[in-house]
Amino acid sequence: MKWGARAWLLALGVGVPLVSAFCVVSVHRSVMGTQLKAIQDQFLTQAQLERLMVDQQTIASSGLFPARSNAHDAGVLLNPVMGLDGGEPIHQQAISWPWWAAPALREQTKGPRADRLPPARRPWLVSPEYMRKGDLSILEKLMAYDHWEVSSPGGRYAEYLALDDHPFLPDSPIPNFVGLQTLVRLRLAVGLAAGTRDEMLTALREVRHLARLCESTEGLVPSMVAISLLAVEGRAAKMAVAREIISVDDWTPISDPVKQALRRAAFGMVVVASGWTHPQDAAAQLDALGIPLFGQCAGLSEAVVQHHLMFPFWNTVPGELGFAFLGAPLEAKLSQASECRLPVARDVMAHPERMNMRYWTEGSSIGASGISGSQKRGKIFAIPFLRGPSFLAEGVYAGAVDTFRLYGSTFVEDWPSKKKNKR
Repeated sequence: MKWGARAWLLALGVGVPLVSAFCVVSVHRSVMGTQLKAIQDQFLTQAQLERLMVDQQTIASSGLFPARSNAHDAGVLLNPVMGLDGGEPIHQQAISWPWWAAPALREQTKGPRADRLPPARRPWLVSPEYMRKGDLSILEKLMAYDHWEVSSPGGRYAEYLALDDHPFLPDSPIPNFVGLQTLVRLRLAVGLAAGTRDEMLTALREVRHLARLCESTEGLVPSMVAISLLAVEGRAAKMAVAREIISVDDWTPISDPVKQALRRAAFGMVVVASGWTHPQDAAAQLDALGIPLFGQCAGLSEAVVQHHLMFPFWNTVPGELGFAFLGAPLEAKLSQASECRLPVARDVMAHPERMNMRYWTEGSSIGASGISGSQKRGKIFAIPFLRGPSFLAEGVYAGAVDTFRLYGSTFVEDWPSKKKNKR
């Protein structure tokens, strides 16, 4: 049977688009599959997971962060004195600005920025008698509280959350914890200047408790602040021993191995929560340890941030590869983590309809950057089949996996080895 001209045109009209579509899908899946494979090669291995488990056991044995309850929220005292690290100018100023958060006072305790001394030789530590005096009773009052919810009413963060439809992007403002570091230096300086065992031990206990409250906020940044406060506390304890104010048996400061384990574990829990692991049961293996897991809630919180960074790829068209395979496991982990409050993270995950390309392009580091500008970038990432390879080519996703995974190929390459410090 011979085809007429109309039949050929019909065949071409149907066939050419089908073939073109097949080619587009095939090229897309091939390119993106290769890109994803390269990223998945960086996922946490079973051997690295086992080192994370060892770190968690080391942290639990230290007793620095025991299991906590959520009965008494320190936010009633702390939230009013915390400004945000971004947002509108009014949000950057605390509702009740504390005297100890003044930038000039921070410079006094640490020394001039242009000639910054090593931590062990900074003014608050070697010349505590000359530090400014003021009301530091907030630290004593905080001893009555067992956790800190930064989003509870009474502070700028709660105000910000009430105004913003989607406040959970990588560049979104969070409470600014810098002033707390000045607060603890001044409190420890008082203990050192007083020169009595009771005053010094009281100061050390108050600072350690504040570090625990920072960790209880369930955020990665305040967890890093908590580690920093413990390091400051440790330097003060060593100075107190050197001045014969306390004995070496009176206080056990954080050790370098524990400090390093804390940082690796905090970042490692983000990797586990984000699903960037080859063992599919990584979270279950950690839970089976039967110990409080440092950074578990903070890891989930940061994983939600990373999930929203990939918003353009939550929903894909048929045949298009995306990142939907990461969303459902994260939602499951959140629902199972009954020990974590995470009110903001849970709220934004429960309302995906709040997210849109405008928020993403204006608020995410990848959407708001680039030589083409956020508007053009947002348009590219809205085009099916093109957006996936384009996004992965930016290296943001791969960079996130590599940044949060502080475990190297072998034990000697784990952070803070020289190789990892080069990243």
